[in-house]
Amino acid sequence: MSDLHPPTTHAVPLELPPGATLQGGRYVVERTLGRGGFGITYAAHDGRLERAVALKELFIDGVVRHDGVVVPPPHAAGAFAAAKQRFLREASVLARFTHPGIVRVYEVFEEAGTAYLVMELLEGHTLHEHVVTRGRPLDEPHALAIAQQCAAALAVVHRAGILHRDLNPSNVMLTDDGRVVLIDFGLAREFTADQTTPMTRMVTPGYAPPEQYAANARCGTPTDVYGLAATLYWALTARAPAPAIDRQTGAPLVPPNRAVPTVSKLVSDAVLDGLELNAAHRPATVDAFVARLGLERGAPPVAARPVAIPGRDVTRAEGTRALPPPPAALPVPPAVEPGRRLALAPLLVLAAALGALVPVVALAAVAVLVLPALATAGDAIVFVRLRRAGDEARLRWRHRAALGPYLSLRLLRNAGQVCIAAIPAMVLAAAAVALSVAVDSIASAHTAADWILRAGGAASVALAVRPVVRDRVRFKLGVVLDRVVAAGVRAGSLTPAGQGLWVVAAVFVLGAIGLRPDPWPI
Repeated sequence: MSDLHPPTTHAVPLELPPGATLQGGRYVVERTLGRGGFGITYAAHDGRLERAVALKELFIDGVVRHDGVVVPPPHAAGAFAAAKQRFLREASVLARFTHPGIVRVYEVFEEAGTAYLVMELLEGHTLHEHVVTRGRPLDEPHALAIAQQCAAALAVVHRAGILHRDLNPSNVMLTDDGRVVLIDFGLAREFTADQTTPMTRMVTPGYAPPEQYAANARCGTPTDVYGLAATLYWALTARAPAPAIDRQTGAPLVPPNRAVPTVSKLVSDAVLDGLELNAAHRPATVDAFVARLGLERGAPPVAARPVAIPGRDVTRAEGTRALPPPPAALPVPPAVEPGRRLALAPLLVLAAALGALVPVVALAAVAVLVLPALATAGDAIVFVRLRRAGDEARLRWRHRAALGPYLSLRLLRNAGQVCIAAIPAMVLAAAAVALSVAVDSIASAHTAADWILRAGGAASVALAVRPVVRDRVRFKLGVVLDRVVAAGVRAGSLTPAGQGLWVVAAVFVLGAIGLRPDPWPI
């Protein structure tokens, strides 16, 4: 009879119970915060420093807890050892940073057959939870503010030679005190700024670019640009982008402004640029991506608005309130990647020097020829990129025309738009010439008139260039300038090409100072 009834079994709890202690009683577990495929996170109390912390325990699928010791099955011993190495590497990566947008790590230790990471305890919720709880996408300014703060943290990570490689809405924490914090650096790896780096294959579908699917993936900063763009796509549309591997076989990617009509065309196109399957076609850095979103002026970030999640404690384990508390508003992230201004400044200096030498001719050439030609070159790059990608969703009627007629019309259009934008510069140049002539007629020496002409000519050309370079909606000049930056700087330092630009600019500056300016050269 007893054979008809199997013996009663009791499930062994996987999580540490409340009151469990580690490190000789220093850390006391209070409750479980969450569990994933690689670990369990607890809220705990640090008795030595009297503070709340998060304890992340390595506990992969398949392992068991026997007499308080974590034991992997024989067939998973190798996988567990590899997971422990990744876990310890995450600790070493996070220990480098004290940025408010990066979860802080306090300590790492091994005990009871596994490893533990002690971190700040972040009170809040993830971006994924935030959007799901709202039941609708974020408004564009709020989504951009979150993306801007993520980019600021990623820029710090990249400057340290690290890639996150797993940026997605579940790894972006919105804290109750207004911070936007990157968490879960378990896949982070070092890279060399001017080289592609082979890395192991691990992906989050929808948020990983094609290069991460390769068996021996070669990744760089555009890898995290893809993750940031995909995360922003989620925030704007409340849906994940189609996985890159599916898009390579024909799956469509719906533009954000078609999924949600309130998303602007500028932001939608920038997000799609960040989601390009070809890494070379994406913005090269997260700061370049932020600039592509139209945030180059560094609009003040908006604190994430906390929301209550019914039926659960919103306290998360992957991080906490920093000690001391952070300021209410984070600093505005840099508008451009390191070295960008260093590469572009000689172009502006060269234009201003020409304006100082021949004010009228230089301004006319810049407004009618140079700027329209560069903007049209940017149009050509975008045209070819869209046609090669075969992305029908992004092709507008003008991109379906032949390249020659299209560029001819765009050149005329750009010339007209540049001349309109340069009207204040023309007024300034005319005033400088008139004042110079007036001073020259009443003075025996030409020095004062010459310097008025120099200063007015240089300022008018700079005034003409500035709005065209900054206006990424009407002009695609930024696409060309991105390539100039890529050729002119590496890891924040000038390349030989960048140094050559500075030499040319310096020669023209010396000429502008040493030669007498002439508004009407023959």
